[in-house]
Amino acid sequence: MTASNASDDETLAFYDAHAETYADAFADARDEKQLARFIARLPEGGHACDLGAGSGWAAAYMKTEGFAVTALDGSAGLAAQARRRYGLDVTVMRFEEFNFHAVFDGIWAAWSLHHAPRAAFPDILTRVVAGLKTGGVLYLAMKGGRGEGRDKLDRLYAYYEADELRAHLSERGMRVETFETFEGPSFDGSRSPLHAILATKAQSG
Repeated sequence: MTASNASDDETLAFYDAHAETYADAFADARDEKQLARFIARLPEGGHACDLGAGSGWAAAYMKTEGFAVTALDGSAGLAAQARRRYGLDVTVMRFEEFNFHAVFDGIWAAWSLHHAPRAAFPDILTRVVAGLKTGGVLYLAMKGGRGEGRDKLDRLYAYYEADELRAHLSERGMRVETFETFEGPSFDGSRSPLHAILATKAQSG
């Protein structure tokens, strides 16, 4: 898979077309407990990245807590929602354009990277880990399962078993701190297993 199609055009088109409805639907469905754990691992005044910022709630909260935040999303429509709702400047950037090196104390990647095709995921995760400083923390939340496919709304999802994700992280020098699997809802009305992972970069890369 080439870098040019590592982000799925149909998925981004969906979020552009339904950005306001999507942002409204998840206005109160926030991973506040997980975000608190993530923030607790950051140094005071540290630099965090919200990779797949969506409506911007997490980036906005981190800013109010005194962190420098780089907010990124592949959808121009969602970036506009983040600006309207929280006054955030979100950079519109596809996964394959992520090219930071030892910049961030933490990367919050909640419900975003599972939209990358499975063939592209290893390279994208390598890029994400490279963006962390040694000792930096990654929060990764993704759908569980096997294979990949499109949901009822034509969004691409890649599904992963727990052992797969652990292996991907370990191979890139990440030490898993917590790994939770539970069932939850999706915007298309379905329910599926979900993984929530907190991992620390144990070595430079």
